[in-house]
Amino acid sequence: MREDPRWARIALLLNVVGTILLALSFQATSSDFRLVKADNLTVPGNGNNPSTTFRSVFALCTTDRTLIAEGTDSRGPALVLSAPGCPDSPNNRAAAVVNTEHPSFLYLGLMASGIGFFLQFLLVPRRRTLAEVNSELRILRKQKKLLELEIEQRS
Repeated sequence: MREDPRWARIALLLNVVGTILLALSFQATSSDFRLVKADNLTVPGNGNNPSTTFRSVFALCTTDRTLIAEGTDSRGPALVLSAPGCPDSPNNRAAAVVNTEHPSFLYLGLMASGIGFFLQFLLVPRRRTLAEVNSELRILRKQKKLLELEIEQRS
């Protein structure tokens, strides 16, 4: 199995097929949720409570509402649940939603890649020792001398 290039081709083909199946098994789309890190968030007050400003805010937002936010205010660490608006941030990006469109492709792809890598592992040649290399050189030198003698005898 070690010297046959067909096995190497089979291993590489299994790796390619496994990669394609893994790519086909997933579907990624953007969502309405955003994970935001901002310098401050001002939550408007109501009736008896004045508005509060939070610093170093980490928030989970939807289109126009903060669902949950953590930050610090004048009294220390605070947690905000459901506030209008969302803090502005340059890194304000939608979170990705990843679904498995074809779960069977996922398992087949992982199996194909695993078998391919295992075959590649088996195909790695064993390192020869210095004694083995020297032995091969001696045999080749003897064969060369025999060929030279044979050529001299013919001529």
